[in-house]
Amino acid sequence: MNTLPSLAELGAVALLSAQDLFDDETCGWFAGQSDIDKIVWRYSRSDCDDFAVVLAALTGWQVVSAAPPGGTSVHRLVECPEGRLLDVTGWTSLEALRLRYNRSTLEIVRDTAFSQSLLDGEAAELEVLAAMRHLSFGAFIEPAFIQLLDERIAAILHPARAA
Repeated sequence: MNTLPSLAELGAVALLSAQDLFDDETCGWFAGQSDIDKIVWRYSRSDCDDFAVVLAALTGWQVVSAAPPGGTSVHRLVECPEGRLLDVTGWTSLEALRLRYNRSTLEIVRDTAFSQSLLDGEAAELEVLAAMRHLSFGAFIEPAFIQLLDERIAAILHPARAA
């Protein structure tokens, strides 16, 4: 049976994820950040695809990409039916994404060919769900979202009860 990773475990996984991308000095700095900051960094810089896939599965919203015109994706997130954008940082905007990724222009690309099968099994899904459970801002604290999240976590951890 799978278990829900703790905040400390999620922070440690985010640190491991970052080590291949950082020099030693930056790794030392990153190691000193809070576990939440490590998680937000991981899912906004490295594994945004995983976060977007799980978020889309929970909400039914479409995975979209932020990309320079004619370029490749710099970030994946979801778009709600009203057009608002949501990622690990909470509700965001195209302007905020431009600033975060230091791009003069970005556009939202509705990539209908995006593969929902990028996530590597239930353990990987549980990591993302646990990360969402620890986020205390934006849609992640809305009661309806928490209910969806808790139902999905229960379905994975206790499949016999969910059936």
